Amino acid sequence: MNPHLEYAQSIPGITQGRGIGIIDFRGVYTLVDAITVLNDSGVLSNLEMAGIRKWFSDLFTWLTTSSNGNDEDKAKNNHSVAYDVIVSSIARFLGNDEYAIRKISEIPSRRIDPMIEADGRQPGELARTNGWGYSVMNLNQFFDAGETGLKVGQDLFAYKNPQGGSLRKALDFLIGYTGKKEKWKVQKGQIPQV
Repeated sequence: MNPHLEYAQSIPGITQGRGIGIIDFRGVYTLVDAITVLNDSGVLSNLEMAGIRKWFSDLFTWLTTSSNGNDEDKAKNNHSVAYDVIVSSIARFLGNDEYAIRKISEIPSRRIDPMIEADGRQPGELARTNGWGYSVMNLNQFFDAGETGLKVGQDLFAYKNPQGGSLRKALDFLIGYTGKKEKWKVQKGQIPQV
């Protein structure tokens, strides 16, 4: 695979690829940790590890300089949180903690403030066709970003936005519906009532 996602979510005859396809690579968050474990165990040669680091370095450059990457960074929903997880985890893998710290430290104002309300609702995700699924997915991504943050001294889990919204509030909101599918009767664009 070439070190870019230029053709992610390509639609033949319509688009060569789209920024929104970057989210499909969000599993890289755990992949870079697994590579680190393999390297620490001694099963990868220095040459193999150098090749892996070069590939991720090229991917990181593409993600942070391409128009597709820029589109995802500017997204107003779960796509931007996934982007933050992807680029910050790759930055950490590459030893660029400065970038990871900066990216994670931006999450409160760029993501939590506009995305999580005082009661924990995520209106941008609730407006989607499957509001439950998107809300859960986005919160999971926030938690992944929070885990990366803890590794670089940035605690997203303790943050509360000016309206009182937080990752904990978002979790509590969703937990309130766990096992109560009948209460989650939401049409696209509506917000469930607690």
